[in-house]
Amino acid sequence: MVESPVKPLFYLFGGHIEVSGADGPASRTSDGVRFVFVGPEGVAIDAERRDEPVPDGLPSMQLWTEIEVAAKLRAQPVMTVFAHYRETGQLGQIELVRLDSDTHFLVAGRLV
Repeated sequence: MVESPVKPLFYLFGGHIEVSGADGPASRTSDGVRFVFVGPEGVAIDAERRDEPVPDGLPSMQLWTEIEVAAKLRAQPVMTVFAHYRETGQLGQIELVRLDSDTHFLVAGRLV
């Protein structure tokens, strides 16, 4: 793995999250900020600005980011994962780590 010149924001799952154009699983917010996980395969991330409206039918943007990560990890449409969550109240066997800041909701996850 080539070291990134960008300062990591968080270390987790044997890698780190940074704001950059580096290769790896990424999430771009509506204002163009690109969060990327640099590290081993099998990790997904999602980021949303705190001032974004909550999607219809969801109680919180935090839950939306978790559903997005589950969809990425399972390679399923987000609405399929959302429908499953509405029926079961669960996202399945996923380890999630919340990394929220004052400006963004950010979550990383991997299948367990």
